[in-house]
Amino acid sequence: MAGLGMETASFVLGGVVLGWVIREAFGGGDVWIIVGAVAGIASGISQLIRGGLKLNRQLDRATGRRNAGPRAGTKDE
Repeated sequence: MAGLGMETASFVLGGVVLGWVIREAFGGGDVWIIVGAVAGIASGISQLIRGGLKLNRQLDRATGRRNAGPRAGTKDE
């Protein structure tokens, strides 16, 4: 789980660095750094969600649960 957080942070940092490189190459002020940061945040969050879902599937397989919804194992009376 801690690896997911570090991976998300690296996506954000990579976006900021990419924005800085574009700013240095083409000019345009700090707009490119902000655009890079937003792109890094978006890609980092999407990777975090995919990684979390993958870990959840692995946990379900390890415990033997299949297609368990939020009310799995409860009785409606």
